[in-house]
Amino acid sequence: MEKNGIIDFEKVYGLEISTSKGQIFSRKRIENENGEVTFEFSCYQGIFHPVYDLSGLYFMVGYKGNIIKYVPEDDVYDDLMSNDADVLKKAINYVYQHAKHDLNKEKYAGK
Repeated sequence: MEKNGIIDFEKVYGLEISTSKGQIFSRKRIENENGEVTFEFSCYQGIFHPVYDLSGLYFMVGYKGNIIKYVPEDDVYDDLMSNDADVLKKAINYVYQHAKHDLNKEKYAGK
């Protein structure tokens, strides 16, 4: 991964970011027994992973025991693959906050 003090960012898929407030954002590269690779993202209160199907990309987000299917309006996946800590942190937070907002909107609609 590192040669002559230079990091090959093409091979850096696992990344953990600690903020000054002690919050942790992370991206884990997971390879299953079939050799397929997926990614899992987590932040201080949530965890999610991307899913691809015929309808396109969406995220399955875990929040307080609930599983939320979140379909992003913006193309956030490239930012989730970034090795820039600030870009990655913002992208993880973006998916988490929007999924949480959708859950709360659904939960309290009509009340």
